[in-house]
Amino acid sequence: MYLRIVHQSLTMIKFKKYQALGNDYIIINPKDLPNKHILKVEYLCSRNYGIGSNGILVGPYPSKHANYKLQIFNPDGSEAEISGNGLRIFAQYLKNENIHTENEFTIELMSRIVHGFYHQDTVVINMGKVTFPSNKATLKIDNTTLTYINVDIGNPHCVVYNQKLDKEYILKYGPIIENHPLFPNKTNVQFINIIDRENIEILIWERGAGYTLASGSSSVASAASAYHLGLCDESVTVHMPGGKLFISFDEQFNALMKGKAGKVFEGTL
Repeated sequence: MYLRIVHQSLTMIKFKKYQALGNDYIIINPKDLPNKHILKVEYLCSRNYGIGSNGILVGPYPSKHANYKLQIFNPDGSEAEISGNGLRIFAQYLKNENIHTENEFTIELMSRIVHGFYHQDTVVINMGKVTFPSNKATLKIDNTTLTYINVDIGNPHCVVYNQKLDKEYILKYGPIIENHPLFPNKTNVQFINIIDRENIEILIWERGAGYTLASGSSSVASAASAYHLGLCDESVTVHMPGGKLFISFDEQFNALMKGKAGKVFEGTL
């Protein structure tokens, strides 16, 4: 039932494009695929030759354990374990298309089931328990020493402290850290600055996607690392180039994420 990646042109695919804080995804309903088992992700995500996006959401599939099942693909064709913005986008799509008409919902992903609900004009997602595979450590690249902490929210994150929040820095160090031998499955990368106890700001390099304006999972990972280190409170606003998300934690480090998502356009390829 799941998709495999192919490298020939595909035609007559209906799609919808949504964005969440500038992080954009193509949504394809499996029933609209001419071949139920193939999809050329790299082509569709290309901003020069395809539709252009930070990834592809394929769903809803039927699920025995949740309301719906969802597949998430990165632009390089790899399948993602979880995406905070992708989940909010998919939930908003389900609501806009009248596929889901109740306030609460559950979505099955590759490795977990997430719960969420609609609150006014936002989508709230329970991102689950955040863990910290290792303590704060340092990594030397060229002549620069980076202080970081590993965070796991179902996918890996490396949150880097004491670095400039400069796009040139994240473009330079992001791909190096993503592919560093310390991270055998690669990693998402965030540079973080603590504004105050209730506000942080980050820049993001996503595994398999590159520089992005915003990321839900990166927001959770960054806020969790700051809370874990005692640098912020349990509720924090995460500021990114694309906008802001609201993240909160309980005592067990379960994370709630709240933010908006909306439709950009639709078409047939």
